[in-house]
Amino acid sequence: RSIFHQLLKSITDPWNDLPSDYSTEATRRALRESVMNFYNLKRNLCMVLGVINKKSKHVVTAHIYPKSKSTGLQFFDLQLSDIDNPRNCLRLTKEIERAFDAQNLTIIKKDGELKIFLLNNTMSSKRITPVSPHTFGSIHGLSLMFNNEKRPFHRLLALHCYSSFNNARLKQQEFLLNDEDLNNVVFYVENLLNISFDSHKRENVTQWLYHNPVGPGASLLQSQIISQFIYEFVEQYTENSSHMSIIDRIKLAVEDLSHIFPLDQALFVRELITHVLKLKPKIVTVVGCLLDSAQKEQVLNMDGITNGILNVFEIADSFSTSIWRPIGEILGTFIGSAEPQSMMNISILKTIMDKVPVQNSKEVIAYIIEYAQQISSKSKFISLWKLSGLTFDDLLKPVVLDQQFLSAYDWLLNPTLTDRNEITQLSTPSLASSSTQAIAVLQSPWSSTTTMARSDINLVKLFRSINEQQVDSNTQEKEIYLHIQEASVLCFNSNSEFKAVRYTSTGSNRLKGRLF
Repeated sequence: RSIFHQLLKSITDPWNDLPSDYSTEATRRALRESVMNFYNLKRNLCMVLGVINKKSKHVVTAHIYPKSKSTGLQFFDLQLSDIDNPRNCLRLTKEIERAFDAQNLTIIKKDGELKIFLLNNTMSSKRITPVSPHTFGSIHGLSLMFNNEKRPFHRLLALHCYSSFNNARLKQQEFLLNDEDLNNVVFYVENLLNISFDSHKRENVTQWLYHNPVGPGASLLQSQIISQFIYEFVEQYTENSSHMSIIDRIKLAVEDLSHIFPLDQALFVRELITHVLKLKPKIVTVVGCLLDSAQKEQVLNMDGITNGILNVFEIADSFSTSIWRPIGEILGTFIGSAEPQSMMNISILKTIMDKVPVQNSKEVIAYIIEYAQQISSKSKFISLWKLSGLTFDDLLKPVVLDQQFLSAYDWLLNPTLTDRNEITQLSTPSLASSSTQAIAVLQSPWSSTTTMARSDINLVKLFRSINEQQVDSNTQEKEIYLHIQEASVLCFNSNSEFKAVRYTSTGSNRLKGRLF
């Protein structure tokens, strides 16, 4: 496996192990003339800086895919002989060529043109060459010059872009890159691949890259795929959309999630919770609903969900406010969303609570119970608690398990006759799904200015009444939508706090088959 990954790494990132002083300049005059004729260039013209009015040796013929790694071309529907194809070459100054090979900069497709993208911002003020006043910062966003309609292999530019951005992610702080720069790579690469060759071949290259992340960039690629999904998911719930119901959004999110392959489930759950808590804490309880729906559709399993939540605990100190209340909300929503008589969701509770700091454990349990009731009902939660066989001794340390706490939950430990009668009637699932009820806690305004979080009680009541009365589904949808629309105006009247990188959720641009 190690040898296999080394092979994949050499193919998908052939620039990785090039010596810092390595130059792909071809010394053969025939290639230089071929490239100049192909692009209709004069000898002293750099395709980035323009005419260099000095000795022509400053402009070299640079290979896009390194000449020393030509065997990798076969994986991109090219022949070994294409290593010296003019379309695998550009005419650049030596310094720009070296920066390209070192992946300090790359080439993107934007606004229909090939442009320089400087990744290493520490080079911004560095003068490129003594024979030109340009700095590396001044060529960022500069379009490449072409004197005809001929262009280089876009698939190889896409590969360089893909590899360079993934490597830059490892050096994000060193390169002074922001998240927006990194997250836009999906569009840059797709823009290059979309015009590279026919759709069948493009799909083959896309899928090959997608299913074969290698080296240290593998986890970063997985993280980028997940981040792209999460950004869209978060933004979906900040929009006052008239063409898609909340229920449909959850279904669509689960469907899109099912197309991420291979999916590191624990990584996804950790990143989902982390992004939502930091960027859109108002929708924190929707996370519980999504996790439940994904589990029911077998997109996520219980181990992935459990480990992902535990991974969030490890970075608890990185949040600006306490995470324990929203964690309780997420778990309560997740547990309350379970189908009647199903102990699948609540089964993770003991493992989770074992890792909650003792001083926060009562708080977490309190919010789990509160939100599980809101999502289902008091009697349903009592039934679930009884079926699980759990006790507070299983979940809390003796030092925090005082009589005052036990008295507060006497209704759970010793249900009344009315509660017991209701419990016996819960063996048949109701018409509306538990996941539908779970969406009722959509508006949870937990923010950096306060640690208090409250669900939308009116919406909770609306879902519960619809569930219990089993009214017409069209009426359900209309009433739910109207309330959500009103609540959205109040809670999400500003969309400026987060500008997400978007991907289209409909038609041919769905997540399935994407490079990232």
